[in-house]
Amino acid sequence: MPPICSRRRGIFEKMTGKPFCSTAVEILCVFAVIALFGAWAVPDLNEAHYICKAVHFWNPDWIPNDAFLESKDSQRTFYFLFGWLPLLTGLTAAAWIGRITAWLLLAWSWQRLSFALIPVRWAAVPTVLAFAYYIENFHMAGEWMIGGIEGKSLAYPFVLFALESMVRRRWNRAGVFLGIASALHILVGGWASIIAGFIFLTHFIHDKRKRHKSSVKQRLRFPFIGVFIGGGLALFGLLPGLQLDAGVPAELVRQAHQIYVFERLPHHLVPYLFQDSLLLRFIFLTVIWIMLCRFRNNRYSTFNAFVFGTVMLSATGLTAAGLFSGNRELSAEILRFYWFRLSDVFVPIGVAAGAMRAVLTLRKNKMSALPKLSTVLFLVAVPLAAYAAADYFCFNYWNYAPNTDVPFAAAMIFCYVLLYCVRQPAAVCRFALGAAVFFLPLCSLPMLADLRTYSGHCRSEPAAVNGRRATEEWREMCGWVKEHTPKDAKFWVPRDGGTFKWHARRSDVCTWKNVPQDAASIAAWYSALRELYTYKAPDDTEMVDRLLTTLIVSKPDETIEEWQQRYGFDYVICAVTWVMPQPPRFQLIYANKAYCVYKIKRL
Repeated sequence: MPPICSRRRGIFEKMTGKPFCSTAVEILCVFAVIALFGAWAVPDLNEAHYICKAVHFWNPDWIPNDAFLESKDSQRTFYFLFGWLPLLTGLTAAAWIGRITAWLLLAWSWQRLSFALIPVRWAAVPTVLAFAYYIENFHMAGEWMIGGIEGKSLAYPFVLFALESMVRRRWNRAGVFLGIASALHILVGGWASIIAGFIFLTHFIHDKRKRHKSSVKQRLRFPFIGVFIGGGLALFGLLPGLQLDAGVPAELVRQAHQIYVFERLPHHLVPYLFQDSLLLRFIFLTVIWIMLCRFRNNRYSTFNAFVFGTVMLSATGLTAAGLFSGNRELSAEILRFYWFRLSDVFVPIGVAAGAMRAVLTLRKNKMSALPKLSTVLFLVAVPLAAYAAADYFCFNYWNYAPNTDVPFAAAMIFCYVLLYCVRQPAAVCRFALGAAVFFLPLCSLPMLADLRTYSGHCRSEPAAVNGRRATEEWREMCGWVKEHTPKDAKFWVPRDGGTFKWHARRSDVCTWKNVPQDAASIAAWYSALRELYTYKAPDDTEMVDRLLTTLIVSKPDETIEEWQQRYGFDYVICAVTWVMPQPPRFQLIYANKAYCVYKIKRL
């Protein structure tokens, strides 16, 4: 009787079509690429936001009297699954454990999807490098997939698991995976489920017509198991979202939605306020995907249909934004659902998969011979020369330090136009375009490794005077606050001090990053933000002071007293500048090179 491990490997090979060891090594290689892109210093952009909420979900006495932590929970499933871990390991260790878990799931799901689309060993490694790079640099609405741990970091791998099941026509399994994704993040999983539903209906109708025209008895069955189990799981993400605005007056809900869409998150939600360069980059990448998706088979057609569904979702959001641009209230009600989230992720994934198929010249699911060595060298040399020339002219003649994507775009356009002009076959043109897609991610590897592994570069810490990111001074000040102030103390901190709770374990009034999700809390947050961080300049224009120093100097002592009574803070943290606040009730208790802490004496 064969050993158990041998039998398990045999089952694994039947499931994946690949040996166990090579698959495991390939997954680890994919994980290494993902870790390279996501290895930012802790806490990353959203980790201080969501991990602190998760800890408070399990321990309501952790940082008491904090309006943000005590607001309603939108990602309750993630908080329930993850919030106990930081209580045992600490915040930083829990963040790394969560990241590694999410990255392993993403690596596994991508390897399975990649092999379902491109049955070639190790193809998942270059494709994950390509899609990770393009998600980060060619997005339209600021969506990301690889980074810190939060609900969507775990939801996206299950969407990829579902997509792999869809291309293999395993619809019950796809439904369960989409339910898990929706439970973890209702918008990511919910939009993916809607697109998957349309694709299934299309296949179902096509299959029904095909059976009418032939005597084939095999038919596509409705995935009852996937719908019921997946739908039940999705309720864990849907119900908390529906409860956010429950019991709140309709006028306040409308006001909160407008604040959320137009004041706090227009860079994610309002397309006519997106940066032109980002919009053009995304359109350019979409055109490349259209050029590369000319391969026709059942699996790849389903995959392309899903990518097309995300593009149509974005087009719907763009249309709604244009039609209702004059109605701010209605626009907010529509645009708050993140119409552009999935396209930011799946268009780069479509480009990566399509480029690999183009490079391998797959036709009719069989590998044909690759171009000759001389052709390959020519197709590599042309993008290299175009890239070097574009980089040289951008930097030396146009006084523009290129963003690496500019010369890359020039390289791809030059390469494609040149091959088209000399009337090369269409397959060779697609091969050239596919090869160019992988060129820039490979060139960017040293830069990525240097940036991610630099321990002092933390994207979430606030900037001090003159835009300098004084990470060490900020953490040193927070450490002093943690050791020398009461646990129930409340602070008025700089506007960008979203990591204050993470480092100091103390409550703050409000910060720009820590926006709550329910309507009542959003309105209260925005009111406090407007009052505590704006002041009138001498010419009567409204100014925002992120660091508080100028604002405190410009406000009379009576106003500070009124705010103290209203918001309940006893301490103020501001930046060290050439002019420092000297109100009579402000007692300086700590200062370093960048930040100082005042205690306010109560009357």
